[in-house]
Amino acid sequence: MIEHRGIVSLVKDDSVMPLGPDDILLSTASPSFDVAPFEFWAMLLNGGLLVLCDHDTLLNASLLKEEIRRRKVNKMWFTTSWFNQLLDRDINLFQGLDTVIIGGEKLSGPHIYQLRKAYPHLIILNGYGPTENSTYSTTFSVGAAYQGGEVPVGRPFKYRTAYILDDRQQLLPIGVTGEIYVGGAGLARGYWNQPALTEQRFIQVHLNNGVNARVYKTGDRGRWLPDGNIEYLGRLDGQVKIRGHRIEAGEIEAAIQGSGLVRQTIVTVRLGKDSQPRLVGYVVPDGRFDRQALRDHLRQCLPDYMIPVQWVEMTAFPLTGNGKTDLRRLPDPEDDAYIQDGYQAPQSDLEIRLAATWEELLGVTPIGLSDNFFSLGGHSLLLFPLADRLRRLGYPLAFKTLLAHPTIAQLAAHLERQEKKIAGARQEGIRIMHGSEEAPPLFLLPGSPGFTEPYEVLAGNLGERFCIYGVALNELPLSLDIRGAVDLVLEQIRQAQPNGPYRFIGHSFGADIAFDLTRRLEDNGACVDFVVLLDASARKPDLLEPGDGSIVDPRLSTLLHALLANHQCFLPPDWAETWMRETREMTKEDRLSFLVYHIASATGLRDKRLLRALHARLVHSAMPYQAVGMAKASLIVVRAEEEDWRGYGEFLGWQDHTRDVRAISAPGNHSSLVDEANGPLLAKRLAEHFPAANRNTKS
Repeated sequence: MIEHRGIVSLVKDDSVMPLGPDDILLSTASPSFDVAPFEFWAMLLNGGLLVLCDHDTLLNASLLKEEIRRRKVNKMWFTTSWFNQLLDRDINLFQGLDTVIIGGEKLSGPHIYQLRKAYPHLIILNGYGPTENSTYSTTFSVGAAYQGGEVPVGRPFKYRTAYILDDRQQLLPIGVTGEIYVGGAGLARGYWNQPALTEQRFIQVHLNNGVNARVYKTGDRGRWLPDGNIEYLGRLDGQVKIRGHRIEAGEIEAAIQGSGLVRQTIVTVRLGKDSQPRLVGYVVPDGRFDRQALRDHLRQCLPDYMIPVQWVEMTAFPLTGNGKTDLRRLPDPEDDAYIQDGYQAPQSDLEIRLAATWEELLGVTPIGLSDNFFSLGGHSLLLFPLADRLRRLGYPLAFKTLLAHPTIAQLAAHLERQEKKIAGARQEGIRIMHGSEEAPPLFLLPGSPGFTEPYEVLAGNLGERFCIYGVALNELPLSLDIRGAVDLVLEQIRQAQPNGPYRFIGHSFGADIAFDLTRRLEDNGACVDFVVLLDASARKPDLLEPGDGSIVDPRLSTLLHALLANHQCFLPPDWAETWMRETREMTKEDRLSFLVYHIASATGLRDKRLLRALHARLVHSAMPYQAVGMAKASLIVVRAEEEDWRGYGEFLGWQDHTRDVRAISAPGNHSSLVDEANGPLLAKRLAEHFPAANRNTKS
């Protein structure tokens, strides 16, 4: 039972950290976790901004980093295990933060040192304290001089007290180990409807310095350091912490005994092969040991994090000389100590690859089709590396998909269904370039010649917010006009996404198609969220028609030289004069074919793929374009900084075709703005202008 003053004293008057109206805090705690009141009221009572986001975002480093940047977050709280995983995955995630609080478990010195070294000006706080004293009781600020090693839990902050007492509840001197007691304005009244436990843990002490105080008996061991900070030294009782959850081993043992399936039991914590703590249950069964029946019983009375993931069956527990159980002689669990629902060997190539991935990650062998990821010791923090490994196998998956399919058989079946679902779209030239199929789709329509490969860097840097589909345009019949191209592309896109809202990125010729697709979809009642138009204007002249009837359009020369220079091919100085003279009486189609033939002859170019790409590029460039009508969707116009767009205006003419248009610039020229050097910055600038996407709109 926490009083209002406990929370107020926690977040006001700079108790834990300076807080004010300029602060933006991204909430990471579950609403039922004791840190949630600190996060909520720290902002609400100090005029700051509290940012909420979904579970998938918090568990995905790429999405979380994007959310921190987009919302300009400067303060965050992390559990120790989660912080360690995020730091190992992407240390750049912490860029832009000015204060972080880490706690819930003992801090890892190497991880803290790595963060301290990378961000010298970042305030790093180790927050310690039980829920019974309103979240935090002490804090330690990791200073610039920190060189690694143990991180103290600090000293009590304003309105909090802390004591190190002996068995007689008297003060101990510096360096002597005792029990940590905490109190002050955050102290709870007690436990709701548990007077006996309240009397046991909330006590009145009369200290040998004359102080009389009501305090909470934490059960934690600690000692004062010479510099006035407290060093945490572990627990005095059977209480353990698993991923921030405080667990009483005795409570689990009582639940196991209550099953009627065992005669004796001991629950303890052992480190797995991944060095993560796991609950292990040792049992002396009453007859044949039915692990699955025991687990089913525990599910009825305990939360998942309190159910042991490994079991060791014994005929008797080892004893010490005085007849007590000798915990040090309990054997280490074997691999088959994990709960497995009857081993079924993986059969298909996909099942075998998935099982091998799980075995590597969990350190368990063998893993069968019906084995549950979480029963084998998996937990939400392990979804990070699992998603990474699956992505490298070619299966980008959202965390909610992994949670919903926790066995090899279920996950393999889901992936096979997804493969069949998009197989038709892939055959028609659509493929997933980046992201999870559970994320909202974003279709990328490339510029001429229509290959999606040059856009890999851009797609890979757009984060996990969208599933990026590349729509290849290189196989479009060259005889198609823009309307025919839209007809064909629309049919392909609807195979991947039957219903809206739709989102597009179009480059050059792909931008023409993207806008006309948007108009077509909106006319048919579909919703288009936004369209990104990369280096494309709303009006495009015919480059194959000479400007004054006698000279080649300079933009055509620039286009040809840029395309051929990438392949170390160069046009002779008289190419334009020869082409104009020889083709004066030809139709436009024949003039174009002759131009490609002339280029091949003049340069010695024999690469058929390149020649076809050149032909397609010229066809699309020769296709005059004029945007028509008004779109309801937001238009994001991107200008390449190295291109000369003088005379086109800031929005390149697109302001006449929507009421919601914004313009940004990106480094590079018409082609290089999406390459390895410029693509990441373009992705970053686009992410800052994307409207909020509804994650639940994919059909």
